[in-house]
Amino acid sequence: MAIHIPESLISHSETLIGSIRIEPDGLSFSGYQPNVKGSFFHAEEKWDKCSPYVEWIKEFLFTHEWLTQTFQKLYLIQAQADFTLAPSAFYIEQYKDKLYSFTCGHNDHKVISTEWKEAEQFILYSMNNELYDFFLRSLNAPIFICSQAPLLEWWRNESRNKMFKQIHLHINNKQLNVACFAKGKLLFSNYYHIKNMDDMLYYTLYIWKQHDWNPEYDQVRICGDANLINDFSTVLHTYIRQVDLSIVPSEIYLMGEDLLKAPIDIIALTINENN
Repeated sequence: MAIHIPESLISHSETLIGSIRIEPDGLSFSGYQPNVKGSFFHAEEKWDKCSPYVEWIKEFLFTHEWLTQTFQKLYLIQAQADFTLAPSAFYIEQYKDKLYSFTCGHNDHKVISTEWKEAEQFILYSMNNELYDFFLRSLNAPIFICSQAPLLEWWRNESRNKMFKQIHLHINNKQLNVACFAKGKLLFSNYYHIKNMDDMLYYTLYIWKQHDWNPEYDQVRICGDANLINDFSTVLHTYIRQVDLSIVPSEIYLMGEDLLKAPIDIIALTINENN
């Protein structure tokens, strides 16, 4: 297994913003030089299941020693993790395991907290203990985040200058992620396991009703699985007037064609880094 990236990126890793995205069936690596248009690189590697998952990840890192170099920033992203939010005013680090277990169910993995300063929240999620320790030892100052974190900050920024309230939805892997904002202030966030479009419609309209939003002016923004979001947007229009797909700033795509095949949280992370 090998990911081949341009030598120019490897030889100038200290100028690179990179991310390793850990997924249930593999991983991916993305990287780019912020001031170099067209430099964005993204590649995926699928778990071959010939060896245990954790051992496969370790072997991948041993094979790609350049990942241990010094980066301008190196994000370690846990994808598809259960997560919860805790207000900074009430958050106590020593109780994070209990809080996470209470909210997300019993957990034997490492509970990680990352501060979302802009919203005065902490984001809690979990990662395999052995993998967490391995990355901490092997990588140079990795920044641990879950895949929902870049989306939340992207959405918060999107709502800051909007007159009306917004519900942002991310649909992927039979999960609906929801966050509500009013002029950059977080009002609500949660995620739901879904089986079909009826589930998606139920949760969205229930949240809309609970917050007593205006069906004429308040807005819904949708991103995620292209096979679902267009159809869901059409159905949702029956009930809510202002429904649109999330808009990625056109200048972001100048970073490189590979950005088009990256997961939406990687795109969101790139948007946030360039704000």
